Amino acid sequence: MPVEHTVGPLEGKMTCIWLMVGLTALMQGQSEANAGSCKDLGVDFHRFFVAEGEAMVLSCTLLDPLILKSFAGSEYNISWYKNETGEEYTSGESTISAQNELLWFLPASLTDNGHYVCVLRNSVNCIKQAIFVNVHEERRNHCIHDSLVYLQQLKTLPNGNIICSDVKTFIERSEAHTIHWYKECKAIQNDDKFISYGNKLLVQRVSLEDIGIYTCEITFRLNGTEYKATRTIDLNVIDDYYLQPLVVSPSNNTIETRLGSYFSVYCEVFIGDLPASPLSNIYWVVNETEFIDPSRFTAGNMSEKPVSGGKLQQVQLIITEVKEIDFYTNFSCHVISGKGHSVGYFRLKPSRPSFLVHVGVFFSIILVFTIISAVIYKFFKIDIILWYRKSCHLIRKKQESDGKTYDAYVVYSKNNPWAPSNKAAQFALQILPHVLEKKCGYKLFIFGRDELPGEAVTDVVLKNIQKSRRLIFIYASKLYDEEDPLVLFELHTGLYDALICNKVKVILIELEVIRDYSGFPESVKYFKEKQGAVHWKGSFTGKYMSPSTRFWKQVRYLMPMIEEKQSDKNNFSLSV
Repeated sequence: MPVEHTVGPLEGKMTCIWLMVGLTALMQGQSEANAGSCKDLGVDFHRFFVAEGEAMVLSCTLLDPLILKSFAGSEYNISWYKNETGEEYTSGESTISAQNELLWFLPASLTDNGHYVCVLRNSVNCIKQAIFVNVHEERRNHCIHDSLVYLQQLKTLPNGNIICSDVKTFIERSEAHTIHWYKECKAIQNDDKFISYGNKLLVQRVSLEDIGIYTCEITFRLNGTEYKATRTIDLNVIDDYYLQPLVVSPSNNTIETRLGSYFSVYCEVFIGDLPASPLSNIYWVVNETEFIDPSRFTAGNMSEKPVSGGKLQQVQLIITEVKEIDFYTNFSCHVISGKGHSVGYFRLKPSRPSFLVHVGVFFSIILVFTIISAVIYKFFKIDIILWYRKSCHLIRKKQESDGKTYDAYVVYSKNNPWAPSNKAAQFALQILPHVLEKKCGYKLFIFGRDELPGEAVTDVVLKNIQKSRRLIFIYASKLYDEEDPLVLFELHTGLYDALICNKVKVILIELEVIRDYSGFPESVKYFKEKQGAVHWKGSFTGKYMSPSTRFWKQVRYLMPMIEEKQSDKNNFSLSV
């Protein structure tokens, strides 16, 4: 018969205890399995030392192609945390922030000492590695960091570079940056000895005197805030004459020149100064071939001159005529000796016109334009003025009335005005009103036509000359054969206003060629010499009556400007 087993109270309690212990062990084993699933590569060999208050950036050491092979090209995430505290960093505004593979310290403080772990993981793999950071206290007014010194070495060559290390990320990620150099804490200025460029300091004519402690200080702006970092370099110089030859020039540069010009350049090679220095062979190569067309290229003989620490050998390359094919072609200088081989090249590119050329061209254009404008204005001045008066009346400001009634007062010989021999009277009474009044819209006062009956002659002359803007004097060679007191009075009054009072301008119209002015008043001769006269050529009929002829254009040019509404636009268009 089966035996029935009964479980007592004590035995039940023990069973529960063992179940709880087993479950705890199972959970702990599972947790250890999860923690162990992230492969730990330990602490990176490269340790970082930084002064308190300076910027620093760590770069995840796991982005090596060999390491990334295990991720088989799949996407992965990068995270950062501090090993001592377990604090994880994000891209927040803290002084320590993570941006993908970079961990920024802006700036570092003494509490930041420790190990910072970069974790690379995806759904399958996980790898981590720590980087040690040591923040040391900043020494006030001291530019040398004893805890972190970069060792660099130069040889006694014509030039060498001191490198400001581990600042590439600052330069590439910053909005702006500057680098200053110091030797033994004294500022270095750009001169014929030192030249700062990029993250390097070019040392020219390297000698044993250049041994010392150098400091580079980079100041950069990130997200609108400025930070700084310094690097201390302990420079050693080796006085070694047994050096391989070095092409000093050309230095892989580009030179500007003009198409079709003559061009020459020297290949300069630095050689050690000891008598045992090996012999060297220097030659030019054009476009990667040793064949040089002798019709266009000439390689000169080698010359030599002593320099500090050695000697400089030179071989000249001459291009008799630069052609299009020469631009952007490699011209290489090679040197070979028992100590090694060196090469330097240059390229040609078309030169841009200099600033002075641009200025010269600009002022030449201005000069030509000015001359052309002056010539055009000289020959077409009258036409331009008349066109302006006719076309631009809409944009001219309306002038206040000058109180004048007439545009011109006409003076002419009044002896037998209707006689055929009195050309001045015919012109004044018939031709002038027909063109200036009927076709051009001017208003004239002509004695013998416009005065009122019974008025005193002197009153008529004085009053109407004062009401006129111009005084037109029409004359011919026969004008003064007989005395004409009225004309003399008109001239005296009008020319007085013109000369003394400057109230009226004078227009002289000659109907015939006059060679002898001895019979004319001095005032007329004065105006003739000062401003000349308008000469009538032609008959009193036909085409000579058109306002567009040269004579009438001259008269209209000397006449005052009239408003557009005054002109008669019914029968004739005033062409200029």
